[in-house]
Amino acid sequence: MQNITGSYELFKYGYFYKPDSRFEPVSEFYSGEIHYMENGRMSVILRFAKTPTEFSEIVAYSGTYRIEGNQIGDDLRRHCRI
Repeated sequence: MQNITGSYELFKYGYFYKPDSRFEPVSEFYSGEIHYMENGRMSVILRFAKTPTEFSEIVAYSGTYRIEGNQIGDDLRRHCRI
């Protein structure tokens, strides 16, 4: 199993469209980082904006991860109250 523990800086942030292999960035102004810990936990924070002077949106997530072949997987549970 490959060891991926450590901290990584965001390189690109956007959407990849498979039919034509096109990458569409969410914004020109973004930053972020992801952290993988030895105990199987991870956290990520992404910041992006429409202008370079102020970050207007932040997305954060934390949870568990596991290595599956050459991919990183997780068990994501969602709860909804109606």
